[in-house]
Amino acid sequence: KVEDSGYDPKRAVLAAQKLVNQDKIFIMIGHIGTAQNLAAMPVQFSKNVINFLPLTGAREVYEPWHRLKYAFIVSYYDQIRLAAPRLIKEKNAGKICTIYQDDEFGLEVMRGGAAALKTLGLEFTEKTTYKRGATDFSSQVAKMKSAGCDLVILGTVIRET
Repeated sequence: KVEDSGYDPKRAVLAAQKLVNQDKIFIMIGHIGTAQNLAAMPVQFSKNVINFLPLTGAREVYEPWHRLKYAFIVSYYDQIRLAAPRLIKEKNAGKICTIYQDDEFGLEVMRGGAAALKTLGLEFTEKTTYKRGATDFSSQVAKMKSAGCDLVILGTVIRET
């Protein structure tokens, strides 16, 4: 059984409700997206449905522990928190900025970046967001250029059309 959420948390809840209540699934495999998983998990868990190998690195898909959560991707938070300091040092970057999607996914990337910077005694020079589904980033890029960013941490999803 397959349902398409269209990368929309509201549609993900409706799809999960159909799969769980009508189709009587016992496991959801490879559910795509952070916001979509977080929105659908309560529906799944209320009917004892396993969330197996979700395609998201959000910490919430395995924290706190829950017997129906089976995630496999290192969290976005830890990916950025651990990789950014090394990159910043290697590139001798002083002005670190971020552009991130204004949702749970983007926030997770931004928070990992903030944690990385904290270990170096730094803070973001500039931060800006964009809405899910946006296609024009000219104002965000202009803001980064204006701030003189040496490195930009992106919390974005690339979708092929």
